[in-house]
Amino acid sequence: METSREGDVTLNILHSFLPHCPRRGQFSDHGQERLFQRYARRIKWDAIDSIFVVGLVFDIHVIVLHVLRFDRSYLPLLAAMAASCCVNSGMLVLFMIKFNFRSLYRLVPYVAWLLFTGQFYVALLYGNEMLIPSSLVEWQLLSIYFVHAVLPVQSGMAFLLNVISCVLLSFVSTREYVDTSMFKTANMIGANVLLYMSTIAVGLAAHSITDRNLRSSFLDTKESLSISADMETTFREQKDLLLSVLPQHVADEMAEDKAGLATAGQFRRICMNRHENVR
Repeated sequence: METSREGDVTLNILHSFLPHCPRRGQFSDHGQERLFQRYARRIKWDAIDSIFVVGLVFDIHVIVLHVLRFDRSYLPLLAAMAASCCVNSGMLVLFMIKFNFRSLYRLVPYVAWLLFTGQFYVALLYGNEMLIPSSLVEWQLLSIYFVHAVLPVQSGMAFLLNVISCVLLSFVSTREYVDTSMFKTANMIGANVLLYMSTIAVGLAAHSITDRNLRSSFLDTKESLSISADMETTFREQKDLLLSVLPQHVADEMAEDKAGLATAGQFRRICMNRHENVR
């Protein structure tokens, strides 16, 4: 039984990242669902370059901060950030010139995520500063939201990528942290976890809203294309019927007269009607 359009676009955030459970937001037709997933990836693909823009801003931010208080110990960090800046700039140029990533279409989102999150770990490991559990949390929160809202992957994969990045960042930022107050340390880690969970929830909500809007747009586009295809089919049928009884040049003259383009000839202001089921 075909479900209604409203039923097809009903979303369930809790099930959006469970790979073995069918999501209520999916279309009942598996072929239509696969076609929609391709459509959604192409729409989000146009915004993936914003990840490289934010990564470039982070690189410049780190470089400027460490240049202003320059020390020879910062040279490895500055070199790494400069290399990352070049990579982000290169990717932006490729997107600006609309480079064909056909063979790497599915790989580029994960490369963007690796580059985006890898910058944080480089800044932490080579920053030569005392690491605390809240180091670079604000950038990690931005990364979490961008992965859900911009990266052209399904919500389950986006959730998994964010969990991995949060665990790794927490491990790197706390592995050398020593504090006499375990209560203070636990509070900082707990606050980070709460911030991560809240941002992931916001990201899932944004992903679900975007998914619902894309499904509605997909159905509207599909309906419009279906109407256009039906009109094209009807036009070809009428043209074939006309050519079956008239020569090509006469049929062309009649078509021009009907469209008001004829300037000379034997036809003027032709009216054509189609009748079906005539007895």
